[in-house]
Amino acid sequence: MIKMAEHKADFLGVDSIREEKGNIEYLSESYEKLVGETVVLNDETDDAEEIKDGLEKAKRYHFEILNLMNEIRELADDCEAYIPKGKLPYPSYSDILYYI
Repeated sequence: MIKMAEHKADFLGVDSIREEKGNIEYLSESYEKLVGETVVLNDETDDAEEIKDGLEKAKRYHFEILNLMNEIRELADDCEAYIPKGKLPYPSYSDILYYI
C-alpha cells in the first residue's frame, strides 16, 4: 500500500497521498507495539494468577497490569483516530455517545 501511495504522490503531486503514507506507516508501527505490549500483558497476567496471596495478587494487578492495560488502551485510542469511519467493526465513540 505504501508503494502505491508513493506512486500516486509522484504522479499526481498530491500532498494528501504523502499524508496517507505517513498514516499507514504510523498504524503499522503502532500495530507492532500493540502486539508486543499485548504479549507482555498476557505474560504478566499469567504470572499474577500464580500468586497465592490475595493482597499481593491485587497489588500486582493494581500497580502493574492496570498500567499495561492503560498503555495499550491509549495507543489503540490514538490509532482509532487514523482509521476511516465505517472501517471499524464497531461504532465510534461519538456514535455511541450521540447516535445510539
